[in-house]
Amino acid sequence: MDAYERCLSNKRLRAVDPDEIAAAEELRTALQELRTAIHDFEAEHWAGAVTNAYFSMLHACQGAIHVKGLRSTNLYSLIEALRHHFLGDETVTEEELRVLQNAKEAHEMAQSGARVTSASALEYLEAASNVLYNILATLDIPALDAELVPRISS
Repeated sequence: MDAYERCLSNKRLRAVDPDEIAAAEELRTALQELRTAIHDFEAEHWAGAVTNAYFSMLHACQGAIHVKGLRSTNLYSLIEALRHHFLGDETVTEEELRVLQNAKEAHEMAQSGARVTSASALEYLEAASNVLYNILATLDIPALDAELVPRISS
């Protein structure tokens, strides 16, 4: 039994009916979080940029698995679902999954008062932009187009 199957068997991943409406809501939230992260970055509020970039990635990934008929209860199971369903088609890369894990840790550290640099904020912004763009480009969600995603590059 691989990690994905273990997540299903221990209910960290739950099979549900595929839900494009829930997916669209998550993806709209991801887009708004990304825009907020960009605003925070431009205002040199690095901690806010990291936090909102993390939540953008999280919502985008949750939206992606809703289309596949899954709900996750934690980041580990979400990542395993993404690996299982999206890693091979280049929707997400292993590097982006690693950055998602790191972004959660960076968000938690920022919330506890740790210093955040512009370089780390930019790294998470780029990853959030790429993840959301690739998910929207792969999924066929009405009224949501990958071209709506602000592109970030260092």
